[in-house]
Amino acid sequence: MEYANGQVEGAVLGSLETREAMPETYNEESVQQILKIAMSRQGQSGDLTRSQLQDIADELGISEDNLVAAEQTWDIQKQERDDRHAFAAHRQSLLRKGVVRCLIVSSALILSNMLINRHIVWAIYPVLIWGLLLSLQAWRTYQTEGEDYDRAFRRWKLGQQIGQSFKAITEKFKDTLSEEDNNNGSKQAD
Repeated sequence: MEYANGQVEGAVLGSLETREAMPETYNEESVQQILKIAMSRQGQSGDLTRSQLQDIADELGISEDNLVAAEQTWDIQKQERDDRHAFAAHRQSLLRKGVVRCLIVSSALILSNMLINRHIVWAIYPVLIWGLLLSLQAWRTYQTEGEDYDRAFRRWKLGQQIGQSFKAITEKFKDTLSEEDNNNGSKQAD
């Protein structure tokens, strides 16, 4: 049987020869892939419910406390990955905006230089400098490892947290003001 991704299923799945050829131990990635294939063969999606996860943990002898701790660690790691993905998207967006600005201003500089001098004399210098600066920004944007990247990520994340806090405070303030207005309006109606 051939699957959508082009892999071919072995013809002798249940034979003794196949079972004897299987390794005694599997790494974590292999276990995940085998279970994913087995679940898809049973018509299940790759998603498990919380109770199914608990059943698997029970069968493996994993305590409830360890499972909860692992879930919390997984959630923190997932949030970190999501934040890093959002940070990368933010940096790429800034780079695209910078490229567009550079192209517009450079075009204007070159056009004005051509109109004034009939050839490019002075406009090439700001265009080259801006291009060099954009190249450095592009390098930093796609450099996703190292101390500078981690520092920039922490600074961005702190800014996001401060922005969210400020937004929550202003929303709370607006809600308080609207409640006071409603209370004042109902008192005046009495």
